[in-house]
Amino acid sequence: MFKLLYLLLIIGITLFNSLSFAETIDLSPYIHNNPFGLAVDPDNGNFYISQDSAVLHPELDNFYVFSSQGAYLSSSKMPLNYSIYGRINSIVASEDNYLYVNHLRLLQTYPDVLEYTISKVSKDGKNVISSFSLGAGAWTYYNGLTLNTNNHNLFVGYFDNTIRDSMSRIVEVTQDGVQLSSFQARPLAIDMAYSEERDSIFVAYASTLYQYYSNVAFIDEYKQNDNHEYELVASYKFPDYDYINITGFDIGRSDDIFYLLNLRGSINSYSFNDLIPYDPIYIPPPPPPSPVPLPGSILMLFSGLLSSFGYKIFVKRSSLMSSR
Repeated sequence: MFKLLYLLLIIGITLFNSLSFAETIDLSPYIHNNPFGLAVDPDNGNFYISQDSAVLHPELDNFYVFSSQGAYLSSSKMPLNYSIYGRINSIVASEDNYLYVNHLRLLQTYPDVLEYTISKVSKDGKNVISSFSLGAGAWTYYNGLTLNTNNHNLFVGYFDNTIRDSMSRIVEVTQDGVQLSSFQARPLAIDMAYSEERDSIFVAYASTLYQYYSNVAFIDEYKQNDNHEYELVASYKFPDYDYINITGFDIGRSDDIFYLLNLRGSINSYSFNDLIPYDPIYIPPPPPPSPVPLPGSILMLFSGLLSSFGYKIFVKRSSLMSSR
């Protein structure tokens, strides 16, 4: 009897462990500042991670390479044209043993004009092969970068944070920077990834970016319809953890595993079957506060209130008198 109970206990533990959805790799001992981009190598599963270090810590490396098990392999400072806004936003592995990164530099101040660039770099982050500009603008955020391995085109996302409730737009460009098409996504997309297995573009949203999505991070799946236009087909959230601070997202090409990088410097992974269908509810930001009333406005408000009770207020020089 005891052996039977022991066997059942072992079976129960095994089944429970098999239901533990996320696998976590902690990279925080090596990452000293905000991790901001994630790419998974399609050949060996290595992780490429960028950091937002150019602004606060220009002396630190901003690009790291880790093995698929999380072992530190190398780090460097990408030789890009940095400014005080020299952030590497997103990374994706190319098909010819290189990486693509999107980054920005300051062209003009007051008003600020930023140039958004995609660069092709070596996998150690030390050499820039080529670059092209996405154009310049005032405080338009380019977030997210992925590669469609079927048609070999890049997809980059952006939203205009100077416009309230600005919708994200996903732009398809060639590897030389020629814009081909675009489609609209929800506000505040943070990153995106292409799934070879499903031939879909998945767009990730960071829930605590102004808390627009009830503190639940999720992803949208977009597919091409018969007119070759991308349309939203489904939304999903993650089963055992609300990723309220997603900063990077990628999908492994060899295994179709979903990898999420968060602000704490750890990576969690899921299979597609782990994901839960989800109907995100968009919560608009609160309206700006009302201006503080001036003394005269307060007096008029008080006068109107008293008038509703049959009182009148007369202002004579510096004194207030009431009558009924």
